[in-house]
Amino acid sequence: MPRHERLGVALRIFKNNAVAVTAILAMGLLPFLHVPIFTVLVNGVALCVVMADRMGRASWLFPLLKSLLPHGVTELTAILLAASIGISISTAMTRLVMRSTPWDGGRARAAAQSIAATYFLILLPL
Repeated sequence: MPRHERLGVALRIFKNNAVAVTAILAMGLLPFLHVPIFTVLVNGVALCVVMADRMGRASWLFPLLKSLLPHGVTELTAILLAASIGISISTAMTRLVMRSTPWDGGRARAAAQSIAATYFLILLPL
């Protein structure tokens, strides 16, 4: 594959991952639902379907690892981290709506800064 095509593929993968991670974090803004849990469940089901399909073949482990590891290590890590942050955001939003936690602007600002730092320094590069 020529170099310019590899760059195009890498940029498409980066864009897809950035959109997925951003969507997972944004879903955390919905109180009560904890929607980011479903993204983890869907990814788990997809992995199980792929494994079940490959297990019927004689040599299934090496081709599975060969296709999964280049993307799975970084992408799944980013999805799991984004989902955990999204669940944390959703829990905080639920507490705020239910008024079990009073609004504290200083804590909210610190949490937003921490989430932004995690997003730009850890999640996007993954």
